[in-house]
Amino acid sequence: MKKTTIVIMSFCWVLILACGLFPVDVPAPTPNLTHALGTLISVAQTQTAVVEETKNSIDQILLSPAPNTPTVPPTRSPTLESTVIPATELQGPPKQEEMLLVTWTSNGPIGGSITAIVIDPVTPSTLYAGTSQDGIFKSIDYGDNWTAINNGFANPNVTTLVIDPETPSTIYAGTGDGVYKSINSGESWFVVNNGLTSLRISTITIDPVTPNTLFVGTFGGGVFKSTSSGENWIPVNTGLSISNVLTLAIDPVTPTTLYAGTDYESPPEDPNAELTGEESLFKSTNGGESWFAINTNLPEHGKVPTIAINPINPEVLYSWVSGGARQGIYKSTDGGQNWNSADTGLNTYGNQVVSLVIDPALPTTLYAGTDHYGVFKSIDGGDNWNLVNTDLTGTNITSLAINPDITTILYAGVAWRGVFRSENAGGNWIETQIDMSPAPVSALAVDLVEPTTIYAGSLSKLFISTNGGKHWDQVDDPMGYGWINSIVIDPVTPTNLYAGLGKLIHVSSDSGATWGFFHPFLNSDVRILAIAPESTLYAGTFEGVFKRMDDGTWIMVNTGLTNIQILDLVIDPVTVTTLYVGTNGGGVFKSTNNGNNWIAVNNGLSNGFVSDLVIDMVTPTTLYTGTDSGVFKSIDGGENWKEANTGLNDHRVKVLAIHPKTPEILYAGTIYGRVYKSNNSGDNWIELNVDLTNSEILTIAIDPLSADKLYIGTSLGGLIIIESGD
Repeated sequence: MKKTTIVIMSFCWVLILACGLFPVDVPAPTPNLTHALGTLISVAQTQTAVVEETKNSIDQILLSPAPNTPTVPPTRSPTLESTVIPATELQGPPKQEEMLLVTWTSNGPIGGSITAIVIDPVTPSTLYAGTSQDGIFKSIDYGDNWTAINNGFANPNVTTLVIDPETPSTIYAGTGDGVYKSINSGESWFVVNNGLTSLRISTITIDPVTPNTLFVGTFGGGVFKSTSSGENWIPVNTGLSISNVLTLAIDPVTPTTLYAGTDYESPPEDPNAELTGEESLFKSTNGGESWFAINTNLPEHGKVPTIAINPINPEVLYSWVSGGARQGIYKSTDGGQNWNSADTGLNTYGNQVVSLVIDPALPTTLYAGTDHYGVFKSIDGGDNWNLVNTDLTGTNITSLAINPDITTILYAGVAWRGVFRSENAGGNWIETQIDMSPAPVSALAVDLVEPTTIYAGSLSKLFISTNGGKHWDQVDDPMGYGWINSIVIDPVTPTNLYAGLGKLIHVSSDSGATWGFFHPFLNSDVRILAIAPESTLYAGTFEGVFKRMDDGTWIMVNTGLTNIQILDLVIDPVTVTTLYVGTNGGGVFKSTNNGNNWIAVNNGLSNGFVSDLVIDMVTPTTLYTGTDSGVFKSIDGGENWKEANTGLNDHRVKVLAIHPKTPEILYAGTIYGRVYKSNNSGDNWIELNVDLTNSEILTIAIDPLSADKLYIGTSLGGLIIIESGD
């Protein structure tokens, strides 16, 4: 939660470090906030919601079938205890009467993801789309236009949707806190959880013959059944040895026959732990009263996120099973008794099929939505597959749906993109517009060679824009769960990028297209990364400073650090053996020997919670710190500090940015969403007329070619682009 990185080569290289947010249940990585954890401010409900402390564990979130809603980055606190700032405080002090007029636009990567698409079986021009962050949307014109329908809907993270086939005004939605029901086509919703002892819903299916009978699959609770249209639920798990149920499918001809796809229960935080079951697919022939495994020729310890049943011949089934080298699509022609691989032409390496749909009019035609490579199509019953991605600008597919009347019309939900429609059986795709809220941006970096290329980090996602933030693409390479806390670019080889996420440091050698990772064997999340001109990489954590050696090993360099909770780290661009760190309560420390030894340099620094440090790239003995008491400035390499707050009426400074070539120009962002500019090295500040009330400033990046253009990442989502002028 913090700042950004800009590295530039001229007479000296430029590095403005990036810092970020923190993952759930992990001490805050943000330079200005300590361990405070915030849960998502529900944008659909109100932008002034109080930041709540989240109690979801990382292993629970990793099991979710849909990306979990990002928690809003917390506000800063002078202690390591979790702090909640009341909504009434989020307004901050009064704005300045005279402000610098700027031109600003709000843009940025989409924060929500489509998690489910269902089509009204009676009126197929009507669609419903569930999202991971913004609840449910409805379209009555084949997806051309969408409207949010969240009245009574308290949880914006939707995992699954199903429509009553006889009464399509009745809809059920699964969420992380149970089942919601609407009986008026989504105009209003109410909870139907009676009897559900596990509320983390992954899938819902409905009996096509007796639609008052429903089944839900849950995480940790197995399968529940209702025979009262959701009014009451009972567990039906006899014989079901795995309690994490990812998908359910019901036989359309004999609806007492069901299939359940599961995920083995190895703890996500310990992938080497002993697994509790080898089965992954289960079948019931008595309406869920009992289950038995159907895993002949399937990979052991598999994960089954999707099952499709031939609507004409329900003995024919398809499923995706993850399981190492043998993962892929499997087909059964005898009701699941035996399975054989059916994925020729489908790229299964590093890829997962998350949605399978069958053409109801021509059931030898299938579509497979994958989380890495887009949509594949088979016209021979799964024997062969081909990509059908024309005009599909995202390849992380989350859901597929097919029009029951005109089966050449398909819909694809794309992560962080929205809904795409094909009107010619996948021949090409058209993007529809769903107004989902943008993602919080926790870290930024501007490309050294092409400043219109910007990298933005968020929760478990990295986005790239090649046109100055007007349009964003998500990097499809999975990076794991957690906030991207920092992004830096190698000043020597600008195609090399580094991103701190959790306890890992991810690395790309192709400008972010693909990623691997370093593992410095840290026990604490990476808060900040810094890279020296000769490409020496440093990582700041709450365990201190780590340095990467030439042989690729990492060493701890904490000697002299009396406070090892590092919030920021900067390197002198001229004397690269000189480093500075800002700490969580211990002020500033300085090293003149590559971090081998540190001394405190805090004379005049009245606030030791240093959320941000920036260094003058032209005169590197000049530094600035951002604290809860405002900005402090040193002109002697940190030996002495003085306040630099004139005109700064909001002193809770979260982030600073300094222009690499015109260092008298600085910007300051606060926890109250205020942005200030100084044209005279911090002697005076003037507030910019940017209305970001109730949103914290998390990161600022300055265009290296224009001191008046900057990019701002915020907690409520999106990227603010500002053209400031004088």
